[in-house]
Amino acid sequence: MALVPQVVVTLVLLTAAFGLAAIPAFRRPSPRKGARLALIVPRPDQPSSMLSFSALPTFLLLLTLARFGLFMVPAVDPVNSPESNMRYRSYRYEVELGPPKDPNSSHRFDVIYPHNTADLTADAARRMKSADEWKRARAIGDLAWWTGVCPNYAPFALPKLTTALRDPDPGVKGAAAIGLGTIGGNAASAIPALLAARGTSVRYFDNLVDEAVALIESSPSWPPEKECEEVSVKELERRAARRVPQPRKSRGSCAPG
Repeated sequence: MALVPQVVVTLVLLTAAFGLAAIPAFRRPSPRKGARLALIVPRPDQPSSMLSFSALPTFLLLLTLARFGLFMVPAVDPVNSPESNMRYRSYRYEVELGPPKDPNSSHRFDVIYPHNTADLTADAARRMKSADEWKRARAIGDLAWWTGVCPNYAPFALPKLTTALRDPDPGVKGAAAIGLGTIGGNAASAIPALLAARGTSVRYFDNLVDEAVALIESSPSWPPEKECEEVSVKELERRAARRVPQPRKSRGSCAPG
């Protein structure tokens, strides 16, 4: 399936090349029946026939390169399950990559999670209140990612992610739908809110919602990682409401009076 886009593109280019080379045949009919087939060979009086002459070798070359992976994009699983590529390719800056503990694992690395997962989850929820749309969308992605790692935080995170589905910014709404889909089966309780969010004027938003619902329904529920802290929803709310002290300005940074 990964080769389908490359094959389609090369077939389109091949068809276009043969079409350009055949243009002189339509302008100047020939009594010979095989005139069009003769265009495959380059002719001095028809420079465009060179395209058809080189199209087939070019097509075979591109197909070979695609077959051996030069043009292939690594597949990324759409859910943040423990065995998904998304967990390993979209890891946050708070985690590290180490050698795989299981020698039979298909991944080259294992994610080493921190032990302050509750603080990181609460911090993402706090950043969702930012006035900047980009920061809110980023915070939504972080909250959804940590909820995928620690599904025991779902009762705290899912209400905030479903509320973000009604955000006035289209990017934030889309991030919320995508984030809920990455949580997989652990976000099953958010399906009614996702379905209710459809029908807006945001382009492609309904498609994102449908894809998120399909991912949630087709993905299993998985347990939290062993590093995940056991923290109540009330405690997570308290940490999310806690104000982070701002760095002090140096005396030399004060504006002149």
